Amino acid sequence: SSTVTVAVATTRIFSSGADVQAFSATFQEAAGGDWQPNIQIRTGPILLPLVRMLAAFVPDVPAEARTALRAIRSAEVSIHHLERQGRGQPRFNLLERADARLAGRGLERVVGVVDGDQVVGVYAPAGAPTARHQHVAVMVLDGDELITLSAQVDVEQLAELAWRLRAEPRFTGGVSRAR
Repeated sequence: SSTVTVAVATTRIFSSGADVQAFSATFQEAAGGDWQPNIQIRTGPILLPLVRMLAAFVPDVPAEARTALRAIRSAEVSIHHLERQGRGQPRFNLLERADARLAGRGLERVVGVVDGDQVVGVYAPAGAPTARHQHVAVMVLDGDELITLSAQVDVEQLAELAWRLRAEPRFTGGVSRAR
């Protein structure tokens, strides 16, 4: 449809920032293989309030999505596709390999989930949150697709979202605890 064409064309205009590129490169190196970028988007304090305002007029937006939109202050997203498999790096220890690399950037894993071909890692600054707005980094590897997100979030809004979702388990696979 023309809407999809416009959306894809628009996403090609934006480029992701150095932060999400470095974060994405970390996971690409840890996973191995030849990764090709599909979409890279960066958004900040101008576009996000507009999206929040527009979402207020859409009746079917779940409360959790509205809370997530309020939590995000700025975000960079990068989606890559695995073109060629690397040296056969096992996915079960991808998070541990990434942990070592991200520790050098002052980030520690706070959530890790491995379920078959899916891996999810959430990283935050080492130590307890010291400010209401914190940097977080999220990695989702699903088959041959790698999605990385680097964002400034409102910790209070994020905690509210976690509280709402606490009774709704999302993953059935193993959980890797942060160290």
